[in-house]
Amino acid sequence: MNKNQKQLLALLESTFNPQDDVHFLAIAETQIQVYDKERPVHQVRVALTFKEGDTVNPYYDGTDLFVTMDENSIQFCLEKDWADGPPRC
Repeated sequence: MNKNQKQLLALLESTFNPQDDVHFLAIAETQIQVYDKERPVHQVRVALTFKEGDTVNPYYDGTDLFVTMDENSIQFCLEKDWADGPPRC
């Protein structure tokens, strides 16, 4: 796992899994075209479920998120495009 992948996983864990009851099934990332070339936007598709004790719930959900990444930081962006809507295919 490279540095950006570790940073992305840490951001997702701290945001969505503070109580260690979420299980990430899949995380996929791709860079998308945006206006600011210095901090390109990455679309992140996340599939997750809840853990019940030591058992992972068989029902899952997913969504698309957007982040900006550089060598030293990662943060969410374009929240208005993903916070209220369903995932896009």
